[in-house]
Amino acid sequence: MGTKLKRLDLNHNPIKDAGVIAIAQALEKTPNLRTLSLNTVNLGDAGAIALAHAIKKNQPVLCIKALYLQANQIGDDGAAAFGDTVRSNDSLQLVSLSWNRIGSRGVTALARGLETNTTIESLNLEHNSRIGNIGGVSMAKALKINVSLKDLCLRNHNNNRLNHPALDALQYSLYFNPSLKSLLIHNDTPIDGFFRTILETRKRKEAS
Repeated sequence: MGTKLKRLDLNHNPIKDAGVIAIAQALEKTPNLRTLSLNTVNLGDAGAIALAHAIKKNQPVLCIKALYLQANQIGDDGAAAFGDTVRSNDSLQLVSLSWNRIGSRGVTALARGLETNTTIESLNLEHNSRIGNIGGVSMAKALKINVSLKDLCLRNHNNNRLNHPALDALQYSLYFNPSLKSLLIHNDTPIDGFFRTILETRKRKEAS
């Protein structure tokens, strides 16, 4: 990888953890890299942890803005590593971890990272089916503090295990959050419509 590389797209190449670890080790030589896309590469926790640590270690020289890690096998340990990374990262704007195996512990770690992060505008956790109420409540807490996030997706076509404790906490958080424009929970059900109405009402009040 050269120093002038701005985008690296290896989607649908089964490089697995070993390949991602090699990429992580080379990131210090790619100061101009802005987009890293590793969707469907058979990436697990070991590779995700190495990648998260490399992004953290090489800041501020490395300024990745968009990170796509969709449709892999990342679990709670990998998500927790990224949660630690985003705490102090000031370049990432989009992080997509959809279609992985992240549960409440991983989502909680990501939420804690968002509490101090000021640059991430879009976080996609769609189709991680074990988010649960603990993860949902943790994300709600983060939304009360975070001032940069605009789009948050937690939905799952089957069941993300979010019910009233998490939904109530998320609803309450929207009255404090100044930036969020889209919150998707349950695949365009009335619940999503309810949250959309809250956000649209807030937007009208801010504009008046």
